[in-house]
Amino acid sequence: MKKITFLIFLVLLIQISFAQVGIGTTSPTTQLDVNGDIRVRSTLPETDESIIQSSILVASTDGVVKRTTSKMVFESNNKTLVKANLSNTSTLGLSVSGSTSEVISYNNEVTDLNDEYNASTFEFSPKQTGFYEIYAMINMAPRGLMVSTSPNVGLQIKKGTAVIAESSAALVGASLGLIDLYIQPIRTVHTVVELTPVDIITFHIYNGGLLNININLLSEHNGYFFIRQIR
Repeated sequence: MKKITFLIFLVLLIQISFAQVGIGTTSPTTQLDVNGDIRVRSTLPETDESIIQSSILVASTDGVVKRTTSKMVFESNNKTLVKANLSNTSTLGLSVSGSTSEVISYNNEVTDLNDEYNASTFEFSPKQTGFYEIYAMINMAPRGLMVSTSPNVGLQIKKGTAVIAESSAALVGASLGLIDLYIQPIRTVHTVVELTPVDIITFHIYNGGLLNININLLSEHNGYFFIRQIR
C-alpha cells in the first residue's frame, strides 16, 4: 500500500513539475502565467556589469517577460544621426549609361549612432518608424579627355526602387590640358520622408541622356550625405 501511495505521489509531482500554472487565470499559456499586477517588495542590487549589459527584463506586447540588452534599450530611444562621405583617398570614377542610374558608394562613415547605414552595400535602413530629414550632395569633374555631355544628370534619393527626391540639370564638361571644367557640376538634394524599419534608402546618380557619360565624383567634403530623425 505504501508503494502504491508513493507511486501516485511521484506521478502527481512529475505532472506538477511540467504543468503550466496560472494565477488569476484558468488558461495559462506559459509555465507561470500571472493575470494581474506583480509586486516585488525587495530586490538585491546587481553589480556585475556583464549581467547589467545583457540581462534587462522587458514585457513584450503579449505580456511575456523577455530579456534584452542595455544597448538595445538605449538604441530604441536614441534618434538616428548618420553621416557618410566618399572616401578621401581618391575620386570615384563612374560610367553611367544613358537613361540609367548608378548607386553612389558613400563608403566612409563619419557617424552612425544606431548602426543603421551599411557602408558596404551603401544602404540605410532605420530601426524606428518616424520622420527623417535626408540631405545629399555630389561634386562632379570630367573623366579623361573626352567631352562629357548630357541634357539631364541628377542626384536621386530612392526609397526602395521609387525616387522620392531628385536634383537634376544639363551637364557639359571636358578636360582641357590640366584644367577640368564642368558647367553645373554640383548637385544637392534635400527632403523629409516617413520611414519604417523595412524601408531602404539609397543614393543614385542618374543620366537622363541617351549617351554614356564618364565622370569623377570628388571625395570627402565634396560628396556626402546625412540623415537625421526629426520625430
